[in-house]
Amino acid sequence: MADNTISAIVAQQRKPCRCSIFVDGEYAFACSYDLVLEFALKKGGAISDDLRLSIERREQEMTIRRQALAYVAYKPRTEMQVRTRLRQRNCDDEQIDAAVRFLYEFAYLDDAAYARAYISSVLQRKACGPARLRQDLLKRGVPADICSDALAATFPDEETHELARAAARKKLRAISHKPREKQHRAVTQYLQRQGFGWETIRTVLKEELGKTEV
Repeated sequence: MADNTISAIVAQQRKPCRCSIFVDGEYAFACSYDLVLEFALKKGGAISDDLRLSIERREQEMTIRRQALAYVAYKPRTEMQVRTRLRQRNCDDEQIDAAVRFLYEFAYLDDAAYARAYISSVLQRKACGPARLRQDLLKRGVPADICSDALAATFPDEETHELARAAARKKLRAISHKPREKQHRAVTQYLQRQGFGWETIRTVLKEELGKTEV
């Protein structure tokens, strides 16, 4: 046999989807069976240093894809969250771009769907205004235009008002023992923290406490 000739390709017992590659009678490296097919590796075939580097690079790329897939399969993520996660694992930009393209190709990434699901999940737990939700979504890497579309679909004026009113009533029940003026201040600050706009807050204060000034 000539130098750098594949002498055997053996399926690993513990990981049948991976193969051990022997070159010139000695173990050289391991790779997935998919790569054996992709690079047309076969017994008696020559394997150059460049080919081996290409296989190793492709193996790394597939490993990173699996890591990215596991990350989004655990729970929905934004593109920014995926990129941040992979950078933390010391992946380079080219590898990250390839993994992100893979996730988009198979619909594992969708920032618009993420935004809608996030808003729905938060509102199931508590009353929350659009400003607070927008801030949270932006922190998670959802683009501003996608935030706007998701929030516009979720918060017609009437629904925003009812959410704010429900939040105010919940807060008032917890502070009913306090003087009226302190209730007013506490509800105002609470609704502001929850992301409701000033006009909505003024309307709710008038309805629940008979006051219009903020």
